Amino acid sequence: MTNEFYEEYFQIIEDNFGRYFKANDPIESVNSLLKQPMTTRILYETSETITDDIYDLFKKNEDKIFTELDSLKGFKTHFCGSVAPQDTEKFLCRTGLYVDTTIISDPITFIHSLKHILNKPNFTELLFRHAFKMLKLKNALINDSETPILRIIPRPSLPIEDSNVYEGADKQVLSFFNELFDENIESFDELEEIISKIKTTDKLIENITNSKLLVPEITECFDIK
Repeated sequence: MTNEFYEEYFQIIEDNFGRYFKANDPIESVNSLLKQPMTTRILYETSETITDDIYDLFKKNEDKIFTELDSLKGFKTHFCGSVAPQDTEKFLCRTGLYVDTTIISDPITFIHSLKHILNKPNFTELLFRHAFKMLKLKNALINDSETPILRIIPRPSLPIEDSNVYEGADKQVLSFFNELFDENIESFDELEEIISKIKTTDKLIENITNSKLLVPEITECFDIK
């Protein structure tokens, strides 16, 4: 998958909302826009354009998206905690130390499916907020990194047709963290307990005993050990 797909994705958002976006403060962009009732109303009435265009873009490229994900080497993690991009940004900052590629579900195609159950103000605010926060993540999706930092998939989430698709993945993940932290972790509960005790980035770095396992983008930019 080249950057062309993501360039087209962001071009759709920018064509619709780009003139209202402040890169240094996306939330203020949303709040300022919501204070303009006529503008908000017009954008709500035309919101089908952006959501339909992005939905169609994913539909047209769905096979390519999943083919690329299957072919990616290294550690991948799929963020399922929320569709909110601001949560994704925090998650990406944390996983970037030890995961090659983070995968998230696109929040705008998700919003597309909620329009019929949300009132106008809630739908409009969610659409603006998610669109502006995705613009903030643009550099994570479009860059020259040899291994993709971030990838997005449409809703619904990754289809699981075979219960054995992830067979052996648990052992692989535990093995990775045991080598990374020089531990003897036997379950995800133990792993979660260890990670939950790491309160700061500095503390995390102190716990890393095998920095060679980290992706080159991390080891080349930071003094990890």
